[in-house]
Amino acid sequence: MCDLELSLFTVSEIHSLNRTLHAKTPIILEPMLNDSQQLICIEDQRLNIDVLAETREGLLDELSEQIVVMWIEYALVDDELLEVSAKQLKIELLASFDEMSVAP
Repeated sequence: MCDLELSLFTVSEIHSLNRTLHAKTPIILEPMLNDSQQLICIEDQRLNIDVLAETREGLLDELSEQIVVMWIEYALVDDELLEVSAKQLKIELLASFDEMSVAP
């Protein structure tokens, strides 16, 4: 088994098919090995991020997908529909990212 790349991730933009999220300040995340020492994981309690994958590329894909899903399910939802903890996550997401329009 080859060594897994554990250098810091700097997240400046998240791209999906129909949206781009731009980090207001680059988000720096430190990957680490999970308990089995076979997967790379990233955790960030402030943004409720918890992803793991076999490769750095896979980790970036999982991270992007999780942030986009949270953006849709929390940041874009009316406050009245969210519980207290979900409202806090919405605040953190809106403080961390701006949504950029994507040309059709």
